[in-house]
Amino acid sequence: MRIVVCPHASLAEVAAETAARRIVILHSPGREAPPYEGPATLHRAIFHDVAAPRAGLVPPGERDVAAILAFADAGPVLVSCEMGVSRSTAIALALACRACPDRPEAELAAALRRAAPVATPNPLIVAHADRLLARGGRLVAAVAALGRGADWTPLRAFALDLRPVPA
Repeated sequence: MRIVVCPHASLAEVAAETAARRIVILHSPGREAPPYEGPATLHRAIFHDVAAPRAGLVPPGERDVAAILAFADAGPVLVSCEMGVSRSTAIALALACRACPDRPEAELAAALRRAAPVATPNPLIVAHADRLLARGGRLVAAVAALGRGADWTPLRAFALDLRPVPA
């Protein structure tokens, strides 16, 4: 499975280059979603990039994560959020775990960090994914061990190419 992540600023360009068929667009309430007029099927999820519920903000919910996992079940997917650092990387990691159920969470988290040194997956999304994918806290632990990513630098896109592990 191939998972591509990009910030909203490069969505149209990356979608065209990758011939994306399924796109997940994550954005905050009250902010305009990035325009997209291509042939891909879209799933929009609207919530703030918060690590825990906070008054006045809409946190990512377990239903949001479940809907994204179900939407992206059909194969390669492009995930876009404002900066391509937190929400989208958490979703990318969740999709990687779903696509590779026998791969250790720490291995998949390390692959994410290699692909995107700035990746700092949203811990609330990760916690929801851990429960939904029955990872027993291992995904949460892997992301905690990963720590904060490098200081943000402009990011165009990155890809996780998940190939089956040879037997």
